[in-house]
Amino acid sequence: MSRRRRKKKAIPDQGSGSPDESGCGLVDWRTTASALGVLVLVTGAVMGLERLRQYVLTRPDFDPPVKLDLVCQPGNQWIDDEGWRPRILSAIEMPKSAQWRDADLLAEVARRMEATGWVAQVRQVTKEMNGVVRVDCDYRRPIAMIYTRQGLSNSSWSEGFIPIDADGVRLPEEYGSVGSEAGWIRIFGVRTAPPPVGRSYDRQTDAEAAVRLARLIFQQPFAVQISAIDMANYRGRRDRNQEHIVLRTRRGGEIIWGSAIGEECEELDPAAKIRNIALFLDRGDPQAQVIVHLDRNGWREIQRPVVQTADSRSS
Repeated sequence: MSRRRRKKKAIPDQGSGSPDESGCGLVDWRTTASALGVLVLVTGAVMGLERLRQYVLTRPDFDPPVKLDLVCQPGNQWIDDEGWRPRILSAIEMPKSAQWRDADLLAEVARRMEATGWVAQVRQVTKEMNGVVRVDCDYRRPIAMIYTRQGLSNSSWSEGFIPIDADGVRLPEEYGSVGSEAGWIRIFGVRTAPPPVGRSYDRQTDAEAAVRLARLIFQQPFAVQISAIDMANYRGRRDRNQEHIVLRTRRGGEIIWGSAIGEECEELDPAAKIRNIALFLDRGDPQAQVIVHLDRNGWREIQRPVVQTADSRSS
């Protein structure tokens, strides 16, 4: 008979016993205790820093001077590119008694910022420990200068220019003169009185028609070549046989635009006129005294002297 072999008892692996026997429970407890200790330390540090901050803020000698700064979101780079940042900041009149610790400081800055006329909407106002108050707004960008003899705050001026944005809102500041070399689209011949700063021109006026045209030109690559829009004969109020609106180039030429946008009668639409102007200006014609008439047949040139109505500041 064969001898039966006895099965050897398997040797248990270390740690295969119960948690109490292997020591895992002790390890888990130590890990949990360590985590709780770290959490307590971090919480204590945060609370300590906050108490220190509150202590510093309540000290009577902590009152950094208020300094305003503008936040420029994407699309507002023109504020710095065109040098408007210091001008906008100078329009905010903060009282000398304003203190960084004032509870209503941010609301007061927002209110005064809206009152400048430079912004369409105040998005956010925040303050930092160093006293800087940052203002984030939708800013109004100047696109043209309207020549006027009315509504100027400078009593020593009988005439001057006021900046307007794409919505026809009058912006702060006034200028006694703006030359053609300044790079602005100047608007002459407007009879409508200017609105207060921060308000727009009334609709269905020569000023509103001029703003619509200036806005369209401002969006074009050739805008820098247009020096003026002459509205003196708007709707033929001077001479029904003459063109209603005339553009002037920086090279001394004239471009007859015709009727105001939306009032065309047997004329090209505004988009076609813009295309023809771009073609004409791209040619670099050496003739300074050239009129380009935009009619339904496209455009034609008339070689004759040009009456500089805009430069003579007709009203």
